[in-house]
Amino acid sequence: MNYYGKCFETSYQTFEKTFAPNYYSMNRGKAHYIFLNNNFYIGREYFYMGYYTEALLEWLERDLSYVPKDRVIFIVQHIPARLSPKQLPFEYNGYVIAEQTTNATALFDLLKEYKKSHIISGHMHFNLNIEHAEGPMEHNTGAVCGTWWRGDVCLDGTPMGYGVYEVDGDKVSWYYKSSGYDKNYQMRAYKAGSKADQPSAVVANVWNWDSQWRVELYEDGVKTADMTRFEGYDRAAYELCADKERVVYAWISPIVTPHLFCAEPRNPNANIEVRATDRFGRTFVASLE
Repeated sequence: MNYYGKCFETSYQTFEKTFAPNYYSMNRGKAHYIFLNNNFYIGREYFYMGYYTEALLEWLERDLSYVPKDRVIFIVQHIPARLSPKQLPFEYNGYVIAEQTTNATALFDLLKEYKKSHIISGHMHFNLNIEHAEGPMEHNTGAVCGTWWRGDVCLDGTPMGYGVYEVDGDKVSWYYKSSGYDKNYQMRAYKAGSKADQPSAVVANVWNWDSQWRVELYEDGVKTADMTRFEGYDRAAYELCADKERVVYAWISPIVTPHLFCAEPRNPNANIEVRATDRFGRTFVASLE
């Protein structure tokens, strides 16, 4: 992005000369991939907001007019469309205009007849799956750089990494791939007493969780509890961000994440496992000796 230009139109000139148009689409198999630039540079220093221009939306409407309604649609963009399943009241502050797309409803309206649509976004340095009330599922993906190359986890404790999407005809599956780990590394478990706000509970951070996952506690090979989801800080992210000499930037802080789970073991001395099963029936295990 070119900063310090006159307007939005000056911000993407280098990208277009070097790579591609700042929005375009392609087909591969039965999936249609649409790449959108929603980083709307406001013509002031290095500031931008999440916004779709009318020119982009007109082009997108024409593009979709050639795509059958039963096709898989991927929208790929930097700033999230929205971080909540339902549209919240508008607040005129930096969080809303810089970290979500202010007119995301316009995109959802164009996608409403496509029941197999996905949005892949980034920008936030955490991992979150949002099942939008209007239809598309959004995958706001953790960062390859973790905490801006200052630590190997993102602000919610998700390891640095990337999303992997597998398309077979009109069926889509996905998982989060942590850099340096096997693909089955899908959570981090903390023994009881590790988190001050859950002093007697085993806590697990299941970073690619969505509403169709289930998370269970096992003791000596026997299931003893369905773990309860709660919102809080991941311990690894909290400790990293507290070390200001390491993270350098004062504005780097951990975020409250909704993909934490807890349960109190019946026997703290047992061999304890957390088992998490995703929407595709794949089970992942984290052991606590």
